[in-house]
Amino acid sequence: MKTVFYVKRQKTFFLISFLVVLMSSFFVNGQEKETSIQLVDSIYSKELKQYRKFTTYLPKTYSVPHNRKHEYPIIYVLDGDKRKDLVNTIYQFLADNKRPMILEAIIVAIHQMDRSYELTPNKGTHFFNGTLIPSTMNMGGGDSFYAFMKNELNPEIQKRYRANNFVNLVGHSFGGLFALHIMQKNDDFIKGIVAIDPSLWWNNGYLVDDCKKYLENNNTTKPILFLAEAGPKEDNLHSKSIEKFSEIIKSNTTQMPNSKFRFYKDKNHYTVLIPAIQDGLTFLLEDQTFRHLDSRMTKEYIIDSFKKKSKMALVDIQPSNTRIVTYGDLCMIKKMPEHALEFYNWAIENGVPKNILNKKIEKSKALISSKD
Repeated sequence: MKTVFYVKRQKTFFLISFLVVLMSSFFVNGQEKETSIQLVDSIYSKELKQYRKFTTYLPKTYSVPHNRKHEYPIIYVLDGDKRKDLVNTIYQFLADNKRPMILEAIIVAIHQMDRSYELTPNKGTHFFNGTLIPSTMNMGGGDSFYAFMKNELNPEIQKRYRANNFVNLVGHSFGGLFALHIMQKNDDFIKGIVAIDPSLWWNNGYLVDDCKKYLENNNTTKPILFLAEAGPKEDNLHSKSIEKFSEIIKSNTTQMPNSKFRFYKDKNHYTVLIPAIQDGLTFLLEDQTFRHLDSRMTKEYIIDSFKKKSKMALVDIQPSNTRIVTYGDLCMIKKMPEHALEFYNWAIENGVPKNILNKKIEKSKALISSKD
């Protein structure tokens, strides 16, 4: 089930959002199914002096009643008008299966209006192949667009939804350039970045040199970074700039311990999107708790795994009640009823009504008794 609305006025948005969540809750309670929600909206930006459109995807577990206190990471997607469905589809594959590979998250896809202006940090003179950039091309509005994201859009998203401060950004081409530019602002807003075949050739590769200065500042918190390069390697500024940037990152793992670079030799600038989005989201939001479906699957193991993820993300991250119940269900499948009972009781401690889990608890206790 997918719900789509487009509204501009905030009051109308809140009313529609309430109705959508309410209907979704009844659907969950009545049929014991989860549903994803898609909302298309816009806000007026004083910074950009225009209405800005964005599409929000709420995870399937968002409207489940016993998750109402759970807060979710945010994934901002640049070029959202073109990339929103692709990112959401890959996210659904990674997060919404019997053994999820990544954390549940809220996706906010920002629609670009003038990407060459909004996603470039400053004015350039030549493309990477040496040809002149036409004088009619708007450039250099990256800082203003970032101010809109940080000071206007994000506070609105935080106010409307149950989001935590684990804020991530996915950008391709100019979007990757923009992401790596704001990474070096040292303001601790963006906690994770997926930069896909970024246009680091911009302005003769100046951002590559700036990266050295950025890493020399050891007092700043560095984000999680996944950097992807498409093939083939060529003798041009585009390939050389990404290679040089990646070498700087790889040689400074002390300053950027949570970084990864991958070269996709058989993918071009556009076909690299699918594998890089999948690998990037997995690196940023990886949930390792489903890796060991054996005796290691305990409450203590889950708590320890989320502590490690919280340390990496610099934000307190906890499993949703839906995932805690899922741990129990998987333990039952693996004939580990003692472990399952531990997870069901944990879910109850976190606010899941006991009557919802009564049958699961009775089944796990019966299996434990049969073993004695």
